Amino acid sequence: MALFSVVLLLWCSAPDLAAAEVAPPPAESYLRSIPPDLLAHLERERFVVFSGDAATPGLIQGLVAFSQPYPQVWRLLAQTDRQREYRAELTEDTTLERFENGSVDRHRISMLFIRIAYHLRYQLDPSACHIEWSLAPNYENDMQQISGAWDFFDLGANRTLGRLATTVRLGSGMPRSMQDAITRKNLPETLDHVRRWVDSGGTWRAR
Repeated sequence: MALFSVVLLLWCSAPDLAAAEVAPPPAESYLRSIPPDLLAHLERERFVVFSGDAATPGLIQGLVAFSQPYPQVWRLLAQTDRQREYRAELTEDTTLERFENGSVDRHRISMLFIRIAYHLRYQLDPSACHIEWSLAPNYENDMQQISGAWDFFDLGANRTLGRLATTVRLGSGMPRSMQDAITRKNLPETLDHVRRWVDSGGTWRAR
């Protein structure tokens, strides 16, 4: 993620990629594993960011409490061609390939002194409430690594918890500790923006 926040959302226009009539697992059991201070932040701000453990260095995680049921959250988060509506740093978001369970999209980022182009392959499994992404290996990328996933849980009262886990490496030109620090700084704003966008039904704009 480095000088920008991780790509959060995916293309999903084919009928067989629509959200299935399934219920995501209840959030209660998962939330028991979250420290009380993070839960308090989540309740107050409706999003929270935290680092991975020693076994997963470089992993950044986040939680978002959406005020929408799972099918609506999925429908919106599956539309990658709309990411520029809530990610101001994106200057291009173009779908290059579409296949049975996902797509390949080209993104261009403009942020401070950085101009980056990269391609992500998305894989969607609505029945498992799971979205994942990684760099598309058959395209040129200005990033060393991008990988991540969304998983969704039922918060009750037509609300959905989104859990994000991602690892991003810009390259060897910047120390890993600095990249992680920038990621942790930028991700909260991105999570807040995606929450606003989803909760508005896709009408809210970051710019």
